[in-house]
Amino acid sequence: MSRYEMVEEPDPMELEGDVYNPDQSCSDTVAVVGGSSVRSLEPIIAGPIGLKTVFYDPRCTPSQRRLCMGTLICVCVFCFIVLIALFVGLAKVLSEISTLEEASKHGVYMIPDLRQHQDMSFIYSKKADPKLNQEDIKRRQQYIDEIDAYLEKYDTEQKKRAQHTTNCAPGVKADNKFCNFDWRTQLGNECTKEKHYGYHNGMPCILFAFRDMQTWTPKIKGSKNDSLPFSCRAQYQYSYAAYANISYYPTLDANIGGGGFFDVNLIPARSISNSDGTPVEQDGNVLYQLPPLVMVQIGEPPTQRIFSIDCRIRKTAGGTVVENYEENKGTSGNVDIVVCNAAVLFMKYILDMKDNELQSSVDVNIMGCYNTIRAFLGPMMERNKGQIVTMSSIAGFYGETYGAAYCATKFALRGIMESVEMELYDKGLDGVYCTTICPYFTRTPMILSRNMRPTST
Repeated sequence: MSRYEMVEEPDPMELEGDVYNPDQSCSDTVAVVGGSSVRSLEPIIAGPIGLKTVFYDPRCTPSQRRLCMGTLICVCVFCFIVLIALFVGLAKVLSEISTLEEASKHGVYMIPDLRQHQDMSFIYSKKADPKLNQEDIKRRQQYIDEIDAYLEKYDTEQKKRAQHTTNCAPGVKADNKFCNFDWRTQLGNECTKEKHYGYHNGMPCILFAFRDMQTWTPKIKGSKNDSLPFSCRAQYQYSYAAYANISYYPTLDANIGGGGFFDVNLIPARSISNSDGTPVEQDGNVLYQLPPLVMVQIGEPPTQRIFSIDCRIRKTAGGTVVENYEENKGTSGNVDIVVCNAAVLFMKYILDMKDNELQSSVDVNIMGCYNTIRAFLGPMMERNKGQIVTMSSIAGFYGETYGAAYCATKFALRGIMESVEMELYDKGLDGVYCTTICPYFTRTPMILSRNMRPTST
């Protein structure tokens, strides 16, 4: 029976006891078929949403929330550590770059500066080379422009100091004046702007400046104690033969070793001051003496081959000795890895081997490696950091026909490196590593020039 009925007039709409019972309860728990659930629009948590709201989810248990919070904290800490490490690494790199830049301001500086060129190599060309391409011509002109720009700036700086400086002969001190380097006369007549510094006639010139703003003063003992000796050595690739057609301006006397020299009057560079001792300034900067210069001219070699040039200040020249040579640290910073790779190859029966060929094998393959290690191992041991790498060979394990000289030198390299490694171990230096590489037969230019090939494997 229906609980409601229709009436025609509103007045008779009276509640009847048998129809409406106020004590009667009604349960409406039956699911509505086909209906949609309507959720409350009220937020689960009233009030503004904060961190507590973000990390609170009623669907998660407290242990799950703690796990999520712990994971998030670990990720944040890890990211923070990585960020700190990146900043520390960047600061270290910038510090090392600054140190190297500061060190590069001292010692011997070469013009043109090959570090500013793409392949960091010196392109040499004969005066009438038909194979000279446009790129080589452009590179040659860059060398000329660099030397010209340096000397023009040098001349401009000299004019700024003209009132307080004068030209001095080597070893001579001027009264109440600071010494100048008279580059127009000291650098000779062959390496001039008018002659394109020798690059157009196949005899290129390279300019070297000795810059030292530090406190190193050469202590030279000998007959020529007013000159710091300087020389270059040119050597053909894959050969022990040295090329000797090199000229220097100014020139050191041949009877004390030859080569060039830097005037010690200008080393180190001193600040220029007035008669009362007040430093001379210009545009807020204190003026210093300009560095001494040496011009090196390379004569045209008989054949167009690749060769290397090693130019450096010499510790000894004839009877002259630079007693505090090792104290000059203003070079190129620390060396971390040294690779000893020089070698010559003479493949002959032992009875056909000439004395000079055997001596060359020993000088280059053994003594070259030995001297290189001695030159760099000391600073590495002081820092307990570095690596020495030598190139031995499979010939350092087994002898072979024609290999009496070559194999002997490669055996020797293994002995040298094992001995150095034991020395480092005994001294407790675990930061300096010794590596000996023993490659198999490889078709290098040196091997191909001997028309050699392996006969077995």
